[in-house]
Amino acid sequence: VGPKDRICKRSLTIDNGTFWKLKNLKSLYLDGNQLSSIPKGLPPNIVLLSLEINSIYSILKENLTELVNIQALYLGQNCYFRNPCNTSYYIEKDAFVQLEKMVLLSLKSNNLSYIPHRLPPSLKEVYLYNNNIQSITNKDFYYLTELEILDL
Repeated sequence: VGPKDRICKRSLTIDNGTFWKLKNLKSLYLDGNQLSSIPKGLPPNIVLLSLEINSIYSILKENLTELVNIQALYLGQNCYFRNPCNTSYYIEKDAFVQLEKMVLLSLKSNNLSYIPHRLPPSLKEVYLYNNNIQSITNKDFYYLTELEILDL
């Protein structure tokens, strides 16, 4: 990310289903667009979705249900000192559990105060550094038997 004065200040509006007909689209990068939520109507063949440096402060299960083939999900830097949100980052319980093919999840730099519940066992890489996580329990990573990289 460049200087703070070069960060997009206006929110990009994406109509539901804008990318739906792009049946060969595998990777979608929507970084730095001040989006407030995960776009709806994404094609099912998306394997990589990057939504870093936006204004997404909450992750709801309903926003992820279409991402049946997602392998890499980048949601970092949506709420941090260079992109302040003045609130705790919220992730709905079990929001990621149905993403059975996901191997990489990045939630870095989001003012997240806890480890998300029931992360998919398929994860090999989890990036949670530069957050405000207060505690870690023995249950937080218990089912992540494939995990190779954990960055706190």
